[in-house]
Amino acid sequence: MSSQYPDRGFRITTTRLSAVVDLTQGESLEGAFSCAGPSTGTAELSDLLNHPTAFVPFFARGRDAPILLGKHAIRVVRLDRACDAGSLDEFGEARELSLLLDDGTELRGEITISAPIGHTRTLDSLNEAGRFLVVRTASHVLLVNRTAIVVCADVG
Repeated sequence: MSSQYPDRGFRITTTRLSAVVDLTQGESLEGAFSCAGPSTGTAELSDLLNHPTAFVPFFARGRDAPILLGKHAIRVVRLDRACDAGSLDEFGEARELSLLLDDGTELRGEITISAPIGHTRTLDSLNEAGRFLVVRTASHVLLVNRTAIVVCADVG
């Protein structure tokens, strides 16, 4: 059955968020994710990646149409720190971590733990629902696939 009603402008506004995606097999892709809303930033991309769907569209540099990335195969997504302005998850306890990933990469950065009192351990944050952990460094915001983390240690 086809719709008899013309499109009256009910469209979702999207913004492309530039990123570098490191895949589990070692390849890196440059391009952009398409996120809903005008205030696109870390929170929106985190929601997109942590959604239970298995694949996410990605506009790889040099291609007009998006490719579909399997979320299980994304190790790390790197964003410029500038996109982090106004992020909703900035409220909470900051914790500096050192991470060792399954490919030998070592990362050091800060996570924000916003949880009820008594659940602010690093362990609680790592075991939260969601596939990706937001880690902030001096120059980037990283969305790290929790399954790629082999060792995590609090720093300081």
